[in-house]
Amino acid sequence: MNALAAVLVLTTSAASKDALQKVLDAAEAEVARRVRYDISQRYRKLVYKNGVFVGRPVYPGGDLDPQKGVCTDLIVRAFRAARIDFQKLVHEDAKRAPKAYRLSRWRQKRPDRSIDHRRVPNLLTYLRRHARVVETDADLCPGDVVIWDLSDRGWPDHIGLVSRRQTEVADGGVLRPLMIHNYPDPGHTTEADVLTNWKIVGRFRLLADEACRPQR
Repeated sequence: MNALAAVLVLTTSAASKDALQKVLDAAEAEVARRVRYDISQRYRKLVYKNGVFVGRPVYPGGDLDPQKGVCTDLIVRAFRAARIDFQKLVHEDAKRAPKAYRLSRWRQKRPDRSIDHRRVPNLLTYLRRHARVVETDADLCPGDVVIWDLSDRGWPDHIGLVSRRQTEVADGGVLRPLMIHNYPDPGHTTEADVLTNWKIVGRFRLLADEACRPQR
């Protein structure tokens, strides 16, 4: 069984709920640590593993300084808690299907395991190819991934994770999930009511919890 198949099995196995809780716990830990949003970290050699500096590029499991990152680093770190490594998954998928990833957008001639999984468009491509699509906001469950186009210009550029918690929408008592994300405002990983702040270009599920009851 390859790494991709292992991910897909989790969506239907008894292990899925436990894996999902690990993802959410890891994301909440990023909130608690107030991991700093640092745009200068866009391209860095990944010389940390499990939060420890190792002094050489790491693959798989490579990371930045765990106190820093951008929006994609939150997602990568959270899912690694469930042994789902987007660094490896995206790199292997891009090698199999380079045209799907359009790496030439970044003047790349080949996949780069230090950066490809840390770019929102590449995560969107991977999730469209391999994850379960969630059709509407009302269908979202904790642990689902949401991708936005912040400026509505056709370029996906932000990603977040659906939280365990919800907020009541003012006009009618409908509950809306909070999102865990790392964004320039407030400048660190946070849990906030931002689901509908920007244009959504994708909602995806890698792990399922049968106890989740979407509003619709």
